[in-house]
Amino acid sequence: MSNEWAYHPSDKCKTLVHISEWQSKYGPEVEGRCRVCDLPIKVRAEKSASRKAHFSHFPHAPCPTIIENHIPYSALSALPRDPSVAAAAKAFVRDNAVAIYEKCLREILPRLSWKEFLSLVEKADEIDIWSLKDMPHFFLPYVLMTCTDKFTAQTPKRPYDCFFVLEPFPAGSSNLWNISAGYKKYLWRVDLPARGVEKIEISDVLGVPWFLAKLYKIVA
Repeated sequence: MSNEWAYHPSDKCKTLVHISEWQSKYGPEVEGRCRVCDLPIKVRAEKSASRKAHFSHFPHAPCPTIIENHIPYSALSALPRDPSVAAAAKAFVRDNAVAIYEKCLREILPRLSWKEFLSLVEKADEIDIWSLKDMPHFFLPYVLMTCTDKFTAQTPKRPYDCFFVLEPFPAGSSNLWNISAGYKKYLWRVDLPARGVEKIEISDVLGVPWFLAKLYKIVA
């Protein structure tokens, strides 16, 4: 599960191209762009038959998917805070705890246990994500998923250790929460040890847990 996708730097739509197609379409000398950090990445063709060709960052690249760059909470700690918004954020989590847990379990990480979820909330409280300035409440489930060093594998639905990173800041911006028209935001799951990545689109929808929806239908 190595990094097998990139987009061409001239492609404004950032259409992802698989490494196998890339080599025949552009050649191994043409640099692509990382779908997470948008930095240049190169084709690395392994000499060993047991390893496939893949894209690789250049040395010292700051991409958050690189294990050496993964310093949990560091990006959050650098963001501006407003203590006056903390109470409302806590209330949102308290009033929607089950729905948030179900969203994390169903949409983000299979087999997420309630114990794991509670540990995320405990860490979130320790680093005070509640007072992050200008953060919409629908971001909270996704920010919570970044509040751990890693999640351990649990087969079969969670076959790899993994961690989560928020999309890096837009170039020239210090505002992570600025969602302009047409600009999408993502959470990225990084599987270990090969750093395979999966894009998870951030949604403002917080649904009703299935068991509550069934109950509501019965007593409607």
